[in-house]
Amino acid sequence: GWNSLGNVCGDQSSLGGPYCISLDDLMSQRIPTLTESDVVVNIGPKCKELSDVSCKAKMFHLPLPANLPCSFGNHKGPEQLASKFMCNALSTCAHVIKGTVFRNRMVNVALSNHKLFHRACGIVAAITSSTTQMATESVLRAIYDVHTLAQLSELLPLDATKHIEVIADQNVEGVVPVALVLHNSQDRDMTVQQARELLAQHSSIRNAIQACCAK
Repeated sequence: GWNSLGNVCGDQSSLGGPYCISLDDLMSQRIPTLTESDVVVNIGPKCKELSDVSCKAKMFHLPLPANLPCSFGNHKGPEQLASKFMCNALSTCAHVIKGTVFRNRMVNVALSNHKLFHRACGIVAAITSSTTQMATESVLRAIYDVHTLAQLSELLPLDATKHIEVIADQNVEGVVPVALVLHNSQDRDMTVQQARELLAQHSSIRNAIQACCAK
């Protein structure tokens, strides 16, 4: 939990939800709610508490490689790095299975900061083989549900901070998938709602985008 992290702000578990990260929190709050569709992965030393618990979820143990080199004195730098690589691999596989990866890019990225906003525009540009400005216009259409060039011309000069605030305030989700559908649609008057309905008709975001790109 927080005690092992040594972070400046100290224990943040009082904030609840995702901030409850201790083993006790896992056993008391998360494990009882898991279903047969869930997977629990124990990375590193085998956790006895997890081994003994009765749980509907599938459980796997991934031990760290033996004899990891230690170049950080008494710190567990290599172990932490190996754990991070495992977590990255697991999360990537999960997104592939879920269908949110298209042409080696995670298309269901949440636009929560400047970097991710510009990454989203780059993803749309790369997949659609369009310019950055055209991709940005599609992303803005997905955020604001606008159609005319006049409306877009007012939005393009704005800083990404404004767009991020709108996304957060209005809880806008699926911006990149919607932008890709809007960009590839033969119907230039397609609305955001229509794009979302088209996405909902497919079993995964990947299949929906693939179908649009094939047209």
